[in-house]
Amino acid sequence: MLPDRILPAEPAWSNYHPMALGNQPWQDPEADAFCSHDFADFAQEFLRRNPAYRQLVSRWRGQADLMQSSVHEALAYPWGLCRVFDPDASPRATPALWRPACHPAILEIRCSTNSAPAMFPQGYDPLAEFKCGNAHHLVLANAAYRLRLCLWQAPGQQSPAMILLKDDSLAVRLAAAGHYARICKKHMAPPSPPCQPTPYQRLALVRLLQINDAMAAGATCRDIAWTIVFPKHECLSGMAWKGSAERRHCWRLIGQAKRLQHGGHLRLLALTRSVGKG
Repeated sequence: MLPDRILPAEPAWSNYHPMALGNQPWQDPEADAFCSHDFADFAQEFLRRNPAYRQLVSRWRGQADLMQSSVHEALAYPWGLCRVFDPDASPRATPALWRPACHPAILEIRCSTNSAPAMFPQGYDPLAEFKCGNAHHLVLANAAYRLRLCLWQAPGQQSPAMILLKDDSLAVRLAAAGHYARICKKHMAPPSPPCQPTPYQRLALVRLLQINDAMAAGATCRDIAWTIVFPKHECLSGMAWKGSAERRHCWRLIGQAKRLQHGGHLRLLALTRSVGKG
């Protein structure tokens, strides 16, 4: 049997009204704050809401000597990261740097140290970067899109070479390579990047983020149902609510939102699962 509450007890009112928590972002289903997010940005949104990750960052915040060491890399590795990011920073302003093994849309290029700057397409500037050994992790951005690269610096490399692993994500890597080749040719119209969420996927991901934020703010299942999932439906109460399909659907969405928040961001990064399926 499904539980009847998330955090506080649900009010046993005969005429139920969604709780008012002020001007919370999750109460606005039309919010466009995520209209430019790609899958990597959404993965960062879910991870920055993970209490265990936030506790980890809080514990080591300010310890510059540690954050420059191999211990830092070990801390970031389980989360799919090259380095730990600030969970309070916006993914659009401070994007996370993911490991290429976790996100196949990251294009890996083997090049010499001198030719590395030539790998930047015209109009794209570094938004985030991190060097680790011979790997240079980058997020490049122009006015509309982002490009994620990992440059493997090899002194003896005469000409740059793309690295395309033949695995289950080969199609994604080929799409990323094709996108990079197109934007490097000035005479070709700039295409939209591959692996962007469809409009349906974007709406589904935003709704799951709203559910996570609502739960963190103390919302109950009924609050979520009538404020986020079914905002235009008439509220049910009593036994009608407890036995309703709406309640069961909301609990499924709550479970999906929790899974994405607690480690499921890695599956989102891997681009192996359709958004919206339980």
